[in-house]
Amino acid sequence: MSKSSSPLSDPSIIPNPYPVYAALAEREPIHWCDGLNAWAVMRYDDCVNALKDPHFKAERMEQVLSAKFEGHSVPPDNIYHQFTKNVMMYTDAPEHDALRRSTHAGFTREAHEHYSEVIQRVAADLIATIPEGTTEIDAVAALTAKLPLRAAVGAFGTPEDDLDFIIPRVDTLMTYWSGPQDQPVEFDRLLEHLTDLHTYSLELVQGKRGTVLPDTVIARLAAAQETNTDSTIEQTIHQLVLLFIALFAPTTPGSASSGTLAFATNPDQVERFLTDSACAANTPNEVVRYNASNQFTWRVASEEIKLDNVRIEEGQCVALFLGAANRDPRVFERPDEFDLSRPNSSKNLSFGFGPHSCLGRQIASLQLKWYFTSLLTRFPRLRLAGEPEWNTNLEFRSLRSLPLSLT
Repeated sequence: MSKSSSPLSDPSIIPNPYPVYAALAEREPIHWCDGLNAWAVMRYDDCVNALKDPHFKAERMEQVLSAKFEGHSVPPDNIYHQFTKNVMMYTDAPEHDALRRSTHAGFTREAHEHYSEVIQRVAADLIATIPEGTTEIDAVAALTAKLPLRAAVGAFGTPEDDLDFIIPRVDTLMTYWSGPQDQPVEFDRLLEHLTDLHTYSLELVQGKRGTVLPDTVIARLAAAQETNTDSTIEQTIHQLVLLFIALFAPTTPGSASSGTLAFATNPDQVERFLTDSACAANTPNEVVRYNASNQFTWRVASEEIKLDNVRIEEGQCVALFLGAANRDPRVFERPDEFDLSRPNSSKNLSFGFGPHSCLGRQIASLQLKWYFTSLLTRFPRLRLAGEPEWNTNLEFRSLRSLPLSLT
């Protein structure tokens, strides 16, 4: 395939990128995108193959550093390399497998049963904050932006008093991770915030800072340290920082808000949700299939390799467009319809695939499950009350504003 100009660099597609994705998937399913400095991969099977193939590495942060800050290098003992080379998101087997095992105590079946009970209360309390008689709200400001913050305290264990410390630092890191190549973030500031989160996380696990609620993710990880043989305490702290970044990333509020938009524009699916338990159970899967808040993820070719007959050179990046794969008509019938009865919604790639599938998938799904249960039970007639506004980041595509009529 050619290195022709890619429409994926055009920010005007963000409100509805799917027609562009579909056209590219037919015409040029693997093509070079200058704006991403990567090969963009648009079809489901190609994305799955790349996610499974060990020749496409998750270890990619040196390439990201080179792209974001050209000519800038840091020594191996710098916090940037200490972090990115010791977290499961940016490592490959066997390091990845051991690091993932080290977090197991926070994500057991028993733990998720507890988190479900907590998140059910959190979601119900959140919807209850809407005063009786309210006819219109901005669903983002009033609800979806608050949902992960409340879950972070109740289920994850983040001390509520520390949110004002954590969130601005995560926002800065997310600007680096998913922002433009011409970075608005100074590198020294990035390192300072990364160091701050590591110091904070260590003090939290050691009981020197904040009050962590019992039975939460953080409490379980801290309690498991005495028997943890898969990672050092330093590596555990790296995982905790990664979990903080994932927790306060725009992915869950993005899924909740775009899902709210989907229900507001598909009233028949509200009825299905309220009357069909199977449809209600499938809601988290269909919500994230229909609109993936993480539209694409990254890998790096460890050697020259062919993907669907396209030659990718060693060291080149590939951007796997999960949002496009989730609407691939070769896998999903009527892919542009929001359909809670879809039998294969769970095949979506929004949480990844294979060994690097998202560790927080179940917690995110629980948040969506209980949020929509409380929202649609109380406001079954919700409709759009104005034009939605989208943020300008395609990678983490999310709504800035969602005017909603509740009556």
